[in-house]
Amino acid sequence: MSIERHLRGDESVHARYDGDWVWYCTDQRVLRVPAATADAAPETLPYDEVERVGRVAGRDTRYLVAALSAVLLATLVPALLMGVANVAVVPASAVAGGFAVLAVLGFYRWLDSNEPYYQFQGTAGLAATDDWRLPDDEDAAAFVETVRLRL
Repeated sequence: MSIERHLRGDESVHARYDGDWVWYCTDQRVLRVPAATADAAPETLPYDEVERVGRVAGRDTRYLVAALSAVLLATLVPALLMGVANVAVVPASAVAGGFAVLAVLGFYRWLDSNEPYYQFQGTAGLAATDDWRLPDDEDAAAFVETVRLRL
């Protein structure tokens, strides 16, 4: 993919990182394009909107929230089905079992999600840049260092 057509004026690329996304560090912003899409318009994060770029180590709380939600649903949904909709115990138990399996998978993913990564955080808050993550490898570290030099 040619990123040159998405550059502004005299903007030039200083670093590139290839993964699930193709990341570019220019002298004005960070751009990323899905690796599977050849001609997609890049998502951009101008340097004046970057609050920080840091290495994060710890479990991903999204999996814990999903697992706890599944536990809650495994408890409430069957009770509501049997009470309000007058559903028999066996189908309601099957629904509870399905949510219980999702809860166990969520807890397993949460326990297994201790891989460190680099997180870009924008001034609009983490919610806006939550998926702006790079794995913790040598190439990503070099890319992040180039971005930090531009900030």
